[in-house]
Amino acid sequence: MTTSVTYIAPSEALQMMHDDPDALMVDVRTFAESVWVGVPDLSSVTSRDIPLIPWELVPGRSNPQFFDHIEAEAPNRDHALIVFSRSGKRSGQAAAALVAHGYTNVYDMADGFDGERNGDGRRSTINGWRASGLPWFQQ
Repeated sequence: MTTSVTYIAPSEALQMMHDDPDALMVDVRTFAESVWVGVPDLSSVTSRDIPLIPWELVPGRSNPQFFDHIEAEAPNRDHALIVFSRSGKRSGQAAAALVAHGYTNVYDMADGFDGERNGDGRRSTINGWRASGLPWFQQ
């Protein structure tokens, strides 16, 4: 357990979900991002869905029910909690807030689902879950 955020690669996040049946991965992107872009496919490691709990409802406007929804999904503050966003910025903010809120085993999936932009401004080519070749699907 830690009292600070631990950053892990997408492959490490998948392995943690495989190894720890109590671990929970949480998508902190918006609903639109989750639907249009896709989500990690964890069906090979767990039957539990990835809850979508947006950190922001729209850019710059935080979700006032974020902690209520997290507590409903992850009542044990000592279990591993892996958060991810599109590129890692919002998940970093959410992870730090979760630690401040009393969660002791918080992981931020570095580079998020889509990763940083390449020279042409496109995501999912340099790093992140999709660029790592990990399983995903669109809803």
